[in-house]
Amino acid sequence: MAAMWYYGTRDSDGDGVINFMDFHTIDRNYDNRIDEAEFFLLVAVPAGVIVTSVLIAEVLLLGIHFVIFIVQAREHYQRVLDYGKDHNLQDKSRRGSQSFLASFLGDGDRSHRGQSSPLDGEMLEYLHAEFERGIRVASGVEAESLTKESDSEPVSPGGTSARIPPSRRMSSASDSTTEFNSLLSKESHGFRRDSQLNDLLQLNVAFQFWNFDMFRVEAATSQPLVFMGFVCLNTYSNAVDFDFDKHKLLEFLRDVESSYRQVPYHNALHGATVGRSIFALCQDPTLTGRLGDNLSKEMQFTLVLAGLVHDVNHPGVTATFLLHPGTHDTMDLAIKYNDQSPLENMHLAVTFELMRKAKNAFLSTEQVGIIRSALIRAVLGTDMAKHAEMITKLDALIDNLEHDEELTRSSWYWPATPPGILKTDKQRQAWVHKLQEEFVMEVFLHACDISTVGMPFDQFRKWNKRVTEEFWLQGDKEVKEFGVLISPAAGFDRNAKGESRHGFTLFFMERLALPLFEKLDKLSQIEDENCIASGVDLSKVMGNIRTNISRWKELPPSEA
Repeated sequence: MAAMWYYGTRDSDGDGVINFMDFHTIDRNYDNRIDEAEFFLLVAVPAGVIVTSVLIAEVLLLGIHFVIFIVQAREHYQRVLDYGKDHNLQDKSRRGSQSFLASFLGDGDRSHRGQSSPLDGEMLEYLHAEFERGIRVASGVEAESLTKESDSEPVSPGGTSARIPPSRRMSSASDSTTEFNSLLSKESHGFRRDSQLNDLLQLNVAFQFWNFDMFRVEAATSQPLVFMGFVCLNTYSNAVDFDFDKHKLLEFLRDVESSYRQVPYHNALHGATVGRSIFALCQDPTLTGRLGDNLSKEMQFTLVLAGLVHDVNHPGVTATFLLHPGTHDTMDLAIKYNDQSPLENMHLAVTFELMRKAKNAFLSTEQVGIIRSALIRAVLGTDMAKHAEMITKLDALIDNLEHDEELTRSSWYWPATPPGILKTDKQRQAWVHKLQEEFVMEVFLHACDISTVGMPFDQFRKWNKRVTEEFWLQGDKEVKEFGVLISPAAGFDRNAKGESRHGFTLFFMERLALPLFEKLDKLSQIEDENCIASGVDLSKVMGNIRTNISRWKELPPSEA
């Protein structure tokens, strides 16, 4: 059309139809052919018209975007004013938000900051909240741990350094036990004081050691999880960066204990045992190196809590049973969670529902937000279906650290990538640090969940008998509901031969538990400041596993 408008049109034969082939006006030199210059003019004119139209459209769009920006800016400014009116901002939080933006935006010109108005502080607090919300959505990682920079030590998820200052030491086990005894004796809390509790109080130091026998706790009290949970968590009361209500903590632990079902293995004693085991790896004074040496107190607290609740309300059957098509009630979990770690998702849902009750709210909403991400990941990591994936990722992390690769460029956490909103190297390094911290917590909790094989042989035998009984009960249910055994007969058929049962347990010890602890031991031997598990002493658990494997092989199959 542009060419027609520029060159004109002709109807040379008078038939009423334009003759586009009649190019006399295009053929400027009338030689009856179009040369290169004439062809260029033919193409350039319509192309110029098109480009001009596009430019005009872009200018119009920019104008529309500018108008939208002005409108949104006014809305955001009004939100800031409303936020300042509705919140009584404290000086501490205002200073925190200012340091937050200083670390994120860079040094810049600070000459004017000393005379900031109250509205400036409110604006900083608002921007802090908005940025934190946006980055959490983008990456699933708490913003506070990513944007507060430190020149000396990596930043922990709670915003504190990885080492607790000397003035904030943990409470002793003896003090925690005494405090538990005092709270338990108050009738207002409804706890029954067991007749043998005085004997239990004498164990207040021994339970920190890896080889401690949890069956002694079971013999001394009908509330092993309440006792062990409170004593372990309360030791962090003076060290963590937040306060918690101890009376409500007792109520919460009581509800957790009662929410565990009366099944042979995955019961409250198992929950108490896993919580105590991870506490021992963090605090056992007889170890040459502890997980607590590199992990912040807030995350140690989170990890112990995750151990206590990781199997709450467990129905006593595996995911294999839950995912099998049928009409059984427990399949509701598979449907509810779309076959994705149905048990572990249920454990977390029950935990957070219990924490939401007013009488159990030992942590504030903000404090729950600090530990929520790590707690969820740690509990989800106890799904045995993720064992192989976890081993693969653990291998990759070890390889990266051994080859001294920069953590911000390493690929062990693939396919995750640092969010684009993180601009500086320190922010990206903090992101990777937190990712490794949560992964290490996940792996160690999973290891403690299957660590009965790493206890002294007599304890291992007792635990093995309990899990075998639970597997047999599941096998009975499978035959009753499905008409056939869907789980391995060697472990789930109570009529299986002794050799099969013996081999089933040996397989678990040699092919599942031992390789995981061997890799953790290898990770702990890496001398690198970026390795969160560096220096953790696993000699006791490794020695127990190897001893137990040898003794199990010597055991007659009939006694398995």
